[in-house]
Amino acid sequence: MTTAAGRCGMGRMGFMDRQREVYAQMGAQMRSLLMPGEVMYGVIVANQQKTFSATLYLVATTDRRIMMQPVDRKWQPNGQLLSFGPNDISNTSVWGWAHDAASKGEKIATFFTTSGDRIKFEAGGEKWKLMTLGGNLLEDALSTEEQSNGLDAFLQFLAAADPRSRG
Repeated sequence: MTTAAGRCGMGRMGFMDRQREVYAQMGAQMRSLLMPGEVMYGVIVANQQKTFSATLYLVATTDRRIMMQPVDRKWQPNGQLLSFGPNDISNTSVWGWAHDAASKGEKIATFFTTSGDRIKFEAGGEKWKLMTLGGNLLEDALSTEEQSNGLDAFLQFLAAADPRSRG
């Protein structure tokens, strides 16, 4: 027998509830990788697209570094943890704009030479182009608070690590 509550979805876990549960699990997974005394500010889900594939990452931002854990579709670790401190990061570009410390000319050049929909930086000998949910009004409305907080922490870390902001 189906009840009114069952037909309306009451008593079931909604999409945002499932998202929050997944983020809690991801946060716990990334917290288990912290060094003693390290503070984690947030975690996001991001992907890096290649020509015919994409790699999904959990990206945790701490007071010391960015940790990038490749994961599979079931959110299980799928490769080696990558870790980048502030001095490992260069050439940042967020949503197609150079960092605030860039000159007007650099910002214009960045705007015309990037896709505008990615978070870009260089670290570990690789050029990273991460796509993630958040960063504009619609995507912010679709993402969870945990994703938004993690994205803010990640972008603040990149901005502070950018060599142009260090002088």
